[in-house]
Amino acid sequence: METQVLSIAEKYVETHFPDCEVALLSGSFARGDHTASSDLDLFILDSKQSYRKSAFYEGKPVESFIYSSESLPYTFYIEKQQGIPLIIRMCAEGFILRGGKAAQDMIDKGKQLLIEGPDELPSYRVDELRYVISDMLTDLEASSHKEENDFTVCSLIEVLHFFILRMNRCWTGTGKWVYRSLKTFDPEICESLNACLNDYYKKQNKYSLIQFIDQQLAPYGGRLFDGYTG
Repeated sequence: METQVLSIAEKYVETHFPDCEVALLSGSFARGDHTASSDLDLFILDSKQSYRKSAFYEGKPVESFIYSSESLPYTFYIEKQQGIPLIIRMCAEGFILRGGKAAQDMIDKGKQLLIEGPDELPSYRVDELRYVISDMLTDLEASSHKEENDFTVCSLIEVLHFFILRMNRCWTGTGKWVYRSLKTFDPEICESLNACLNDYYKKQNKYSLIQFIDQQLAPYGGRLFDGYTG
């Protein structure tokens, strides 16, 4: 942990959340993979309501995620349902700024929830995802419009990554966490998908990607259209 960053985080908490029960520095600075543009992610257990606050402090962007003891369990529940562990991960990876044992309990809870993974998808949701992916695959196969295909592929990857990970009770993500989550689950699958995407964007070859997606659908019944109700 960089001394300067730690000092800024501690002063920010003291200035803006002097009465908080728990304060954790999380995100890229806690993991040690920060960049020049990284912000300071703070988890705060303090308020009677949940909200998010963004600010610059001593030249650093700071993102604060504030929760109360009443709202936090519901947030954990929602994240396990949706499969994106934003606050769960912040707690699990947190560096204690304030809170002592209560803060450590929060970290331990986050780690436990990360290990448990998200809740299993109900069967109707699995069918819905298969149907959506199948529909986009059909469009991609038939289309010769490059610009339309580019956007279809973008949408496909978002839904596909969610499908692969949730079918295996693994956490999903958005943005860079799409890649990170897939790589954590299965580096080989992640590399194969990346190769298919390179094949598409560099050579406009969509067929290796279509074949890859069909392979991912196959263990769950393949494409779905006939008989689908939603």
